[in-house]
Amino acid sequence: MLDTRSAGGLRIVAKERMTMLVLTHVMGFAPMVADPVIFTAQGELVEQAGPDTFISTPQ
Repeated sequence: MLDTRSAGGLRIVAKERMTMLVLTHVMGFAPMVADPVIFTAQGELVEQAGPDTFISTPQ
């Protein structure tokens, strides 16, 4: 589970445009820090999209 302190730190890193890899089960958090958002299921790529597209028109 991603705690509030860690989530805040990741948001700061994202704003600085630093490359990072974030793995999470919290679907609402990923679009806040990722561009692109990559969604996998059972090891298979299901969707890759920008954060706005990922939220507004998920596949």
